Amino acid sequence: MGKRNETRASFGGGVMLDAKLHIDALCAPMEIDYLHKAGPSKGRVQKGIMEWTGEDVRFCMAAAGQDRPAEFSCEPGSGRTMTRWRRE
Repeated sequence: MGKRNETRASFGGGVMLDAKLHIDALCAPMEIDYLHKAGPSKGRVQKGIMEWTGEDVRFCMAAAGQDRPAEFSCEPGSGRTMTRWRRE
């Protein structure tokens, strides 16, 4: 069980994300920041945007230290990642 305002995600036996997070739900789209607690981005902030559509949430994240994306796009070479998750 994680702590409030912290997130941790694992995949294939490895930790992909271990960070403190802040979400500003008053922005459209919502803004999300990760302060990385471990890994190559430890101590750096990664900025992104997120939105809920029904049971799905999608995230568009810039690379740590880069400006927050203004839109949900992830062009090759941009350093951005985009993911979609479904609540069950």
